[in-house]
Amino acid sequence: MGIDTNTFQMQSLKAIQPTLQLLLVARLTEKKGISDAIHAVRFLQNHGIDTVLHIVGDGENRLILEETVQRLELQKQVQFHGFLNQMQVKEHFNVSDIFILPSVIAKDGDMEGIPVSLMEAMAQGKPVISTIHSGIPELVIHGKTGFLVPERDAEALGRAIIDYLNLTDSQKAELIVNARQKVVAEFDINRLNNVLFQDGAW
Repeated sequence: MGIDTNTFQMQSLKAIQPTLQLLLVARLTEKKGISDAIHAVRFLQNHGIDTVLHIVGDGENRLILEETVQRLELQKQVQFHGFLNQMQVKEHFNVSDIFILPSVIAKDGDMEGIPVSLMEAMAQGKPVISTIHSGIPELVIHGKTGFLVPERDAEALGRAIIDYLNLTDSQKAELIVNARQKVVAEFDINRLNNVLFQDGAW
């Protein structure tokens, strides 16, 4: 599993916007941990950080998640965009501050491998925060290429976002450069194909 990193241009580090812009791109299923992301927004709001979470994608849990947003009175802070084409998704990446994906093991045992969306975010210089889940720690090295928190811990997710915001500009820049380098070195599909070819797998 990998991505063509040539199709993702590294963005320069931007100043955090007055209203923090979080992005989550995923199918709206339990294993993506989207409910935790929504509760993390409430945590951030309660700690004085004005936040908007943009959720891109659709799925069987959308109605449940929308009800959660209404129950928490976060209609202005959580926006559902549904399924978008690749160009529209890239536009959301361009204007977001942080990419989050708090994956969990679902009640039926369903779980992630290494999410492509995390690779895509890291490849274009977007800071990522995810969970200690399945193969994700192979990609996201805590404190070096992103941040990791325990599964199903919205408060820890919120605190990790605050930890990133409290980094110096040079620390933030180092983090996103490390993340891009990690994806290029280990998860670029062209490199992976070459390794398979040289190893005689084809």
